[in-house]
Amino acid sequence: MEFDRDPAVRYLDMQYMLGESLLVAPVFREDGEVEYYLPEGTWTHLLTGETKEGGRWHRDVCDYFTLPLYVRENTLLPIGPATNGPTMTMSRTWS
Repeated sequence: MEFDRDPAVRYLDMQYMLGESLLVAPVFREDGEVEYYLPEGTWTHLLTGETKEGGRWHRDVCDYFTLPLYVRENTLLPIGPATNGPTMTMSRTWS
């Protein structure tokens, strides 16, 4: 739904958007191999900081502690422990 003008995403059922800024591609194979599509733009892996260009398919091998979890460019994502207010929250902008 988020990328309705991209015909490649119409039939994807093995990955999903978590909100409008996080793309998640769960690993379903025992060997950890996963194929996923990143829509147009630059995407940054949330845990490693690696960037990949979208508009194409990617293939990775993941262990039990990783999975493709990408942040859309120009996203302000609050991270860190819960606090009493938004001014106390750490955040990072992906660009």
